[in-house]
Amino acid sequence: MAGNRDSIQKAQELDRLIEQTKKRVDQLVADGMKYAQSGQISSMERSVTNIQIFIKNPKLPRDLIHEAQRSIVKMEKEGYIFYIDDLLSKARDAAQDQRLKQKVAILNMVKEYLPKAMKAGASEEFRNSVERRVELIDLTGNPTAPAETGSRAKPLDKLKSLLPNRAKLFGGDDQG
Repeated sequence: MAGNRDSIQKAQELDRLIEQTKKRVDQLVADGMKYAQSGQISSMERSVTNIQIFIKNPKLPRDLIHEAQRSIVKMEKEGYIFYIDDLLSKARDAAQDQRLKQKVAILNMVKEYLPKAMKAGASEEFRNSVERRVELIDLTGNPTAPAETGSRAKPLDKLKSLLPNRAKLFGGDDQG
């Protein structure tokens, strides 16, 4: 009888553990998705890390672990795509306002997060689109040469000394 009671208690404890873990993981997934959709990448990554810690327990059922892993991938994909898009719009604004150092810094961040987005499952089309936008932003806002202020016409006297002697041009000096 005592062995039966122990097994029932262990089963109840396991059920409570699973239920608490599922509830906590669902809350972390909801928070992580909110962070991902608002562009708060560091908070999203923290949520992902916490979810991974919770699902490391070997007593958890496989379906719960797989569901959490799918949620992590979806969260990371959405978060990185949104963040990269937001960075590109900030870089475009910086380029148009001639803030070149800021533009370069933001484009470096885009290049840092693009592989993470691709690893999380972003499409090849997204990568191509980002690369085209980065190239376009690179070409936008480059400094232009200032207009020259001293390019007025020269007086006629100075021009005479610059013109070649026509007699020498046409062989006017016959030595023959």
